[in-house]
Amino acid sequence: MAEPLSGAVLVGGGSRRMGRDKALLEVEGEPLVARLVRVLNTCCAEILLVGGDSSRFTGVHLGARCAPDAVSGAGPLAGILGALQAARHDACLVVACDMPFVTPELVAAMADEPREYTALAYPGADGPEPMLAIYMGACAEPLAAALAAGDFRARHFLERVGARAIPVAIVNRLDPDRRAATNVNTPEDLINTGIGPGWRSRGIGD
Repeated sequence: MAEPLSGAVLVGGGSRRMGRDKALLEVEGEPLVARLVRVLNTCCAEILLVGGDSSRFTGVHLGARCAPDAVSGAGPLAGILGALQAARHDACLVVACDMPFVTPELVAAMADEPREYTALAYPGADGPEPMLAIYMGACAEPLAAALAAGDFRARHFLERVGARAIPVAIVNRLDPDRRAATNVNTPEDLINTGIGPGWRSRGIGD
């Protein structure tokens, strides 16, 4: 049986292009952050919400622990390092808060892969996807070094640590349309991904 796995949803982005908080976009009455927490709960022993102001989740019952980015304003790598620093387990499955097509089946398959890697990433169209990946604790030191050097390029980091891709056979079976790594950055993305106008943003106190 695999060792327990931590899960982390990165919620520290500014959502400037969307114009509203992406983590609180709703589908079928469920905030996207809650959807991702629910997905990660199927295979993770704990869930972290990393980055941003945790008070914005007041009234959203997530059952997750909040943690800060390792470095303020340093982008996703700082969120990943913050997750590893706060995680109770050596492996941490990281997803971005704006990925509506991550499924329980896919994350379970990722969790079941033998942990003979430094990082295991979804094979995205532009290369390994750093926002849908499992990072081992051994990534913490090189992450800190990259941030200290001012190198905030997440995909470059995966290349540096020799990240392994999820086997293609698994992706073909569980995500044949290659949607899992799709994120929604703009209102247009909501339409283009087929999510459409049924999505709205949940505000504090809604």
